[in-house]
Amino acid sequence: MKIFLKGRDQLMQLALKNIKARVMRPKTGRKDMLGCIMSATEEKTGEPPTVPQTLVDAFTLLVGGTHTVSKVTGNTLHCLFANLARSPGSLERFVAEVDERLPPLKPDQGAYGITGLEEKLDFVNACIKENFRKDAVATFNMPRSVPPEGAMIDGHFVPGDVCSSARPSCLMSAC
Repeated sequence: MKIFLKGRDQLMQLALKNIKARVMRPKTGRKDMLGCIMSATEEKTGEPPTVPQTLVDAFTLLVGGTHTVSKVTGNTLHCLFANLARSPGSLERFVAEVDERLPPLKPDQGAYGITGLEEKLDFVNACIKENFRKDAVATFNMPRSVPPEGAMIDGHFVPGDVCSSARPSCLMSAC
């Protein structure tokens, strides 16, 4: 158990170091989860999250998937292709879009760069988002405590002193 706790503490320190470095240069132009967390604002005050709040959110995402990331990715892809297999027209369109919009890999090229793929692959991106909506495999939630006076969330009043949460896949699609 001591080894586990020491590893967790080292991971927390590494996360804190990276978050502090990013806070010093918030306008990187990168579209990632840390940027989404940092760009969030408190509904009533308009204040950005504090470094400790950012650390908790980032650490939850980091640690929440470290032991299952390959399983989650594998399960997500399994669900995606199982759904496509049940819809031959969608599978055909999916494959055609990849074939038409991405050039063949060069012999020394291991993979496509991730930058700009969403813009190039409209239908593939839509299939992935629908797969996350329909068959979310990362089901842990990111809890938030509602202030004692309550809060409005997306036009709905949530009573005070309750715990509200959302799945990471929902948060990612909101960025």
